[in-house]
Amino acid sequence: MKYRFKLYLSFLFIAFFAAFGSILPILIEVRGVIFRAFSSQALTVAASLSTLLDPTYVKQIRYTQDDKLPAYRKIQTILNKERDIQRKHQVLIEEITLVFPKDRNTLVVLVDAPIEPKKTIPLGTQYVEKGPRGENIAWNALFSPKGFVEDRYGRWLLGVAPIIDAEGNYLATLIVRMKKTIVVSSMRKIVLYGVGFFLFSLLTASFISFFLGKHLSISICKLIRSTNKIKKGDLHTPIFLSTNDENHQLALSIEEMRKGL
Repeated sequence: MKYRFKLYLSFLFIAFFAAFGSILPILIEVRGVIFRAFSSQALTVAASLSTLLDPTYVKQIRYTQDDKLPAYRKIQTILNKERDIQRKHQVLIEEITLVFPKDRNTLVVLVDAPIEPKKTIPLGTQYVEKGPRGENIAWNALFSPKGFVEDRYGRWLLGVAPIIDAEGNYLATLIVRMKKTIVVSSMRKIVLYGVGFFLFSLLTASFISFFLGKHLSISICKLIRSTNKIKKGDLHTPIFLSTNDENHQLALSIEEMRKGL
């Protein structure tokens, strides 16, 4: 294997591990930052929206037939309006649901406001929802799970906020949902940018390594040809390199040796 090729491979390996080692931790951290940013958005919307709901309306909704009440329609209108406003500002909320926890994991739907009306979950529907890795969620506290939550309707990033009346009594919980695919899509964009930068860095390093190796190889080949001429008895051909580096110094030394001979 020629020295030039060895040098090229050495530069390439150094560039690969340097770029990969610097980009990988950044990508991992950025994925976490993106998730926390979406969580913050969902939690902020849930917290602000919980203050807009009139507790007297929430108290009226408990039974299946209550979906005919003005209170039900009023709350659903508020949820739909807020969801649409947030989406106009690129806060991609998929669904807002008002629920009442039957127990730690079972929720009873009171009012649902999905982006597609045909997917509205009827009042009184019960379903199980657990946090990441099966953890219990504190439905009576302002909270956003540190991972995606899965239920029978899909996988979500949640923002959770309790509805409290003037006396401090817990009434219900407001859940703001963002699709996992939306969050993951944003993460993938950053990953693609990182991979693109990595490939660009590697390609640039490859070109630089190639030309450095070629430059050094040419100088060495010239010195080899010159020493071969001396070996064959040609002491009249001067030896000179205009590289202004160690090869130039080596050429000067060989030239002095030639003159001495």
